[in-house]
Amino acid sequence: AEYQSGDPGFAGGLILREGAELSISSKVEDVDVPGSATLTLEKGSRLVVLAKGGRERPFGPIQLAGPAEIWGGRSMSGHHTGLEFAGEVSGDHPLALVGVNNNRFRLMAGNTFSGGLLAESRQDQGFRVEAEAPGSCGTGDVHIGGFASLIVGAEDAIDDRRDLFLTGPMDARVKAKLVLNAKETVRGLHIDGVRQKSGTWGRPGSKADHESKLIAGDRLLTVLE
Repeated sequence: AEYQSGDPGFAGGLILREGAELSISSKVEDVDVPGSATLTLEKGSRLVVLAKGGRERPFGPIQLAGPAEIWGGRSMSGHHTGLEFAGEVSGDHPLALVGVNNNRFRLMAGNTFSGGLLAESRQDQGFRVEAEAPGSCGTGDVHIGGFASLIVGAEDAIDDRRDLFLTGPMDARVKAKLVLNAKETVRGLHIDGVRQKSGTWGRPGSKADHESKLIAGDRLLTVLE
């Protein structure tokens, strides 16, 4: 299904059934999933947002009723856009974010989804996930995959009982795999499949127990195990 123009004509929630894919085109300025509507994603469904460059797309609450994906674009569409998750993301399944060139996925609410946060590029294009509220990464492990970077903008964005996995290249614009603009604590840290030492981690010159070129920002990451 592709929705391109006009008022969608409904005020309730939007459900993507099992295996369904919905592409939201950017050919007109007034195309949006209603910000107050609940977006329900069932197993194998996919939402692809093909917005114009520079636009912020707000989304209301999201219910993860099965493993599903949200794409920030595809091929040459959707570059330089932001998706703003202002409502709670809930459910027992992972939130999978697939970015294209210079996407910004902004997590702005405390989220309760438990299946883990997954971020990666399928086109080797850099993008970032911006965790801007306590608990915004949900209650599961956090996997930041190839060409993705995580920017931590609020303390305790990641559950202290969960692990952080950093894998593959970073977003070249950010020049780090992890940007710590707030202090953060995780149970374990894994870099390219290798479990790292406990203690504090930071950028070069941070005076942390362990320093890494993959980390930027003026705060520290505490690894418990």
